[in-house]
Amino acid sequence: MILLIGLKYSGFRNMYLPEDKKRRDEIDCSRMAPSEKDKMAYYEKYYLETKHLPHGILVDENRRLTDGYISYLLAQKYQLKKEIFDDVEIFQIERDVPCKKIVIGRHVALKDNGIIVKSDRRYRWICDIREPVVPVDVLLVRAGRGKDLMVEDKISYEAGAKSLGGLKKAVKHTKRKIKQTGA
Repeated sequence: MILLIGLKYSGFRNMYLPEDKKRRDEIDCSRMAPSEKDKMAYYEKYYLETKHLPHGILVDENRRLTDGYISYLLAQKYQLKKEIFDDVEIFQIERDVPCKKIVIGRHVALKDNGIIVKSDRRYRWICDIREPVVPVDVLLVRAGRGKDLMVEDKISYEAGAKSLGGLKKAVKHTKRKIKQTGA
């Protein structure tokens, strides 16, 4: 479960600061295009299995939604209680600050028709791939010595060219998942 409160980019050391929760009702979705049915179904299936929204919401300085529209729609569709919706990460960015979706996860390997986690150390990658991704998905990523597999634990956002400069990218979705343990 995402337990972080809404955050606002501070501009200092690429840190985010808590955002006023009362402003969550002021999110403007009027410029969002209808979501693709397959993408909505993928995220909805994840929500129904885990009771967690797939990832946070990104708004600009004018409170316009820029990412996380399906999380927003799912919260509305299932009439999530305000307290639960308050636990969703809402990041506010300035339009002129570079910001990217980040996947945080661990390296994995294929073994005996299964997937094993190589280590508990978490790494971060920029995620520009078009397919929907949720925690437990296995992605092909660029690593220190070529490409490797990773299991996604969390989706977040980072801002600032300096912070993003050293990150490698997720290459593609493998259409595999690792089985969740615990809730």
